[in-house]
Amino acid sequence: MAFVNLSSKSWGSSPDITITPAYEMQRSGANMQYRIRVTAGTVTGQSYFGYPIYLKVYLQSSLKDTHTLKSASPSQWSSNLVYTSDWITISNKTSGTTSLSLNIYSGSGSSRNSTYSYSLPIEPAASVLGTISSFTFGNAINIPITKYNSGFYDVLTISVGGTTIKTINDITNGYDVSFTTTELNNIYAKLPSATKGTVTFKLTTKTSSSGSTVGTSTKTATGTIPSSVKPTISGITLAEAVSGLASKFGAYIQNKSKITGTVNASAGSGSSISAYKTTINGSSYTSKTFTTGVLKTSGSNTISTTVTDKRGRTATYSTTFSVLAYSKPSISTFKVERCNADGTLNDEGINFKVTVKSSITALNNKNDGSYVFQYKLSSGDTWTTLGNSLSGYSINTSWVVTNVALNIDNVYDFKLTVKDYFESVLKNYNVAESFTLMNFGADGHSMAIGGVATETDTLDVKMAKTYLSDYTFMGGERRSDNEKNLIFQSSGNGEYNHNCKVYGGNGTSSTSIGMWDSVNAHLIYRYLCDVEEFHFSADMEILRGGKPILIEALFNNGENSGNFRMNNGFCIQWGKVSITPTAANTTYNMAVKFPTAYSIKPNVFIIGQSSAPQNFSYAIGQGGTDVDAFDIYINRTTASATSFHWVAIGKV
Repeated sequence: MAFVNLSSKSWGSSPDITITPAYEMQRSGANMQYRIRVTAGTVTGQSYFGYPIYLKVYLQSSLKDTHTLKSASPSQWSSNLVYTSDWITISNKTSGTTSLSLNIYSGSGSSRNSTYSYSLPIEPAASVLGTISSFTFGNAINIPITKYNSGFYDVLTISVGGTTIKTINDITNGYDVSFTTTELNNIYAKLPSATKGTVTFKLTTKTSSSGSTVGTSTKTATGTIPSSVKPTISGITLAEAVSGLASKFGAYIQNKSKITGTVNASAGSGSSISAYKTTINGSSYTSKTFTTGVLKTSGSNTISTTVTDKRGRTATYSTTFSVLAYSKPSISTFKVERCNADGTLNDEGINFKVTVKSSITALNNKNDGSYVFQYKLSSGDTWTTLGNSLSGYSINTSWVVTNVALNIDNVYDFKLTVKDYFESVLKNYNVAESFTLMNFGADGHSMAIGGVATETDTLDVKMAKTYLSDYTFMGGERRSDNEKNLIFQSSGNGEYNHNCKVYGGNGTSSTSIGMWDSVNAHLIYRYLCDVEEFHFSADMEILRGGKPILIEALFNNGENSGNFRMNNGFCIQWGKVSITPTAANTTYNMAVKFPTAYSIKPNVFIIGQSSAPQNFSYAIGQGGTDVDAFDIYINRTTASATSFHWVAIGKV
């Protein structure tokens, strides 16, 4: 506040000096603080010879300060003499008035000595908040208050982030504040990304509940959101993602079903979900909704999810779901044999006996199942469907067909197709013509052994086994330079189609023998006689126990280098380097780096190449070999280039 003037006094006469006191005040808790100002007016017309002017300041009858307003000279002054004190504290002053006494005197030789007394007001004492300890939201908060006037009315306002959360009227010292659920949620809403925050406590002291404000006191404290305020997961909604499967089977099907899922989660109060991680079917998904790939594992499957809110707090949830095991239809046995009408097997029979063993996955007896039995002449293209009584999911039966007669001179193809809701599988069977030890074709250029000759210009051996002599020549012994082929083919109607040939190279090729995959149109292997090398296809791996035996083999004849590396880490590397010493009779070294670093130091061998070996010496450096390089040292009588061959053996 600004200085407030008190009544002026006339100090002495001839000359009359006007004394004007003033004060300003402020409160500090239970204490009052004052600054006192004393002004002595000017003396210009008359003189005040040879005397000083002294001042003593008393508050509450206690001397607080002594000051010299003027020394013995000058005797006149045109500007006021002004004294201003520092702040003077009067302890525990909460009511009444404060007495002020000013003693102004000149000292020895002067009779001027006057004391002026005044009553100074006080400011009302507002209540003061004490220190509020850090706390956890939801627990009671003790509020320490120092109250200086029991007649005053105190109001506590609690705010977070500038928003008022709670107001408590007529609060008293030691009051325990508790928040309602609504108030707690309002607090958490102000802290969406934090686990703790600053809470402001403001105490307002008023003269009465509706009176004027006396003063305020403010404190802050840190409130922590309890660990229980975190995300919750009520569940995961799962549904079939593949159209038609849910209505058909009412269950998830191995290798066919996909799942679409939704994580039902809520963040801790006032926050929001910032991350999802759901693990199912061997994969992880990072959004609220997801769709899996086809389900790989039958039986009980686990799905687990973790959600994280913006406060970094997490919740986890897991549950299980069942998947029905599924395998595509299988035909383990399909056989058609010539027989008599009573089912007695007969190579010359015109009836035939069918034997079938197959299975379809039942899928809770909701899977489809059909069996189609067909035949045709091997030389024909049109299939005829034969009726059958096959039904159910597991078939292991045989029956005799008498309503279709098989010509004893013809070869027939039969096929069985088994189909369920998802897939179908077929199996073929060939029924030969009736047995004859030797038969000549009608064209006069064909012959069959163990059956009827049905093709032209062909020797057809139909016996179960064929034995060849120790010397069997494809295309005749040295008869031509044409390529000779031994071909292996399947019918093309089975699950896998095979068409490979082993061939002998023609006279213009260095390939002596090879194997070719006609289905995939690439080489399998070949042997080159001119360089005596055995080559495998770059598209093929040689495996042992499902793992490659040889990981890498590289030969560079032009640079005399290469490597040979196996899957157990065993590795041989070799190469050639040339070293030219900088001067004769001087030891010179060169670092040689391995193309592939070893995991441990390998064994290294070097051989120098020279027509005058007596003129030089060499060695591997004293530091030995490292996992990725070694040093060669040389000293020779001339500064000539010297070649070195090196071999390293170890584990990579």
